[in-house]
Amino acid sequence: MATRVKFFFQASLRDFLKPKRRKMPVQVVLQGSPAVRDTIESLGVPHTEVRRVIVHSKRVPLAYRLQDKDVVSVWPVRFVSIRRPKFILDVHLGKLARYLRLCGFDTVYQNDFTDKEIIRLATKMRGLVLTRDLGLLKHKTLKLGYWLRSTAPKEQLREVLKKFFLHSRIRPFRICLECNERLRSVIKKDIVSKIPPRTRRYFNVFRECPQCHRIYWKGSHYERMRELLTDLRILKSKHAEPARCRSF
Repeated sequence: MATRVKFFFQASLRDFLKPKRRKMPVQVVLQGSPAVRDTIESLGVPHTEVRRVIVHSKRVPLAYRLQDKDVVSVWPVRFVSIRRPKFILDVHLGKLARYLRLCGFDTVYQNDFTDKEIIRLATKMRGLVLTRDLGLLKHKTLKLGYWLRSTAPKEQLREVLKKFFLHSRIRPFRICLECNERLRSVIKKDIVSKIPPRTRRYFNVFRECPQCHRIYWKGSHYERMRELLTDLRILKSKHAEPARCRSF
């Protein structure tokens, strides 16, 4: 038996719909009584971005079975400021991972992660998955996830900072860009064999990753990173010292 249902997708959820459906109710004809979750995901909207579903003025779970002539209003998640964000990124977001680490955020990323590994880590860490892969966000066991609207890494960083209200939590230059480990201060004489001769001559303050033992100092790469943060308006001036950022 045919089940006719009218959907109203609110605010940012329209981003997932085909352009011709974004400015009007979405009317669908279904067979039987499928669950709300299955139906909205078939239309392109992942469950991880849904905060609530209203049917005939009554809130219902995603498992609700649709009935003929139902009018369904679907509302997006309202993300709030995260005190200690933990992000897990899919394999296509390597540059964004480096940018988030540069800003001081715990960011788990490997270029060989499978979807299964990402889901496992998200569950274990209670982390939030960032991805451009809608299929990943539709995985039934995933609880927290966000679909990046932007495709350019710098714009993705802007998007994440704005979406999760993270500007006040930025602590630049504190995390290894390769390993995601917190950097530690080291004495120059202890690492002098690991740094280039010119660096030994002109720099005295260093930090080291405890995992990969990569050495950081305020060289040209540091200045380029500062310029990037300034361009993104994360730092007010490339000549100003970042707030609460220890030298390295």
